[in-house]
Amino acid sequence: MSSSRLDITRGETAAICDYTEGLDTRDTCMFVRGSVCGVCGPIADSAELHLATKLHVTSVSVYCSTMKAIILHDRIASLAEEGPVSKREAVVAYLAGRLAASVIYGSDEPYYKVAMHYMLGRVGSPDLVRAFMMIRGTEDGRDKGTCVACLERRSTAMFEGCSHLCMCQTCVRRLQEQHGELEVPCPVCRASSATKSLFVV
Repeated sequence: MSSSRLDITRGETAAICDYTEGLDTRDTCMFVRGSVCGVCGPIADSAELHLATKLHVTSVSVYCSTMKAIILHDRIASLAEEGPVSKREAVVAYLAGRLAASVIYGSDEPYYKVAMHYMLGRVGSPDLVRAFMMIRGTEDGRDKGTCVACLERRSTAMFEGCSHLCMCQTCVRRLQEQHGELEVPCPVCRASSATKSLFVV
């Protein structure tokens, strides 16, 4: 098993920061300031040459797709909550989707503590990104992370007793209502425990 850390590219970081600050999606040329590119880092060439490099084009593509994904999380969360959500909630929902599609080794508690402070406005986007990148784990592919009950929504509820991340919040609430208590059996191993949400709301 690998013990690598989850990665966030400069493009994703720029998108998270811009979205949190309420900035519109930037054009490709708006990232370069002097000898630094906001999605690539320091540049050796002139700005014009750098804008045409494969690295810059790829990084801007990651930036744009991340912005679209966060906006989609914002809209989905707004519909599910039947009202608007904060920009910070949408960012945490985006990162929760990344976690749901990953295999995590070890504790992710430090990230959740920072995420809670982020939601309360006590820390900024760079702190959240750093905490996320400290999580030991690997990206595991697109099929992982689907709720085993409805087979539609992302798995965002982890059973605390067994650490199985296998159900969405909607299905967990239904299961809790059926059983009449917060501790419910995990559908994977049947061990009863409380659940913890990957969405920090």
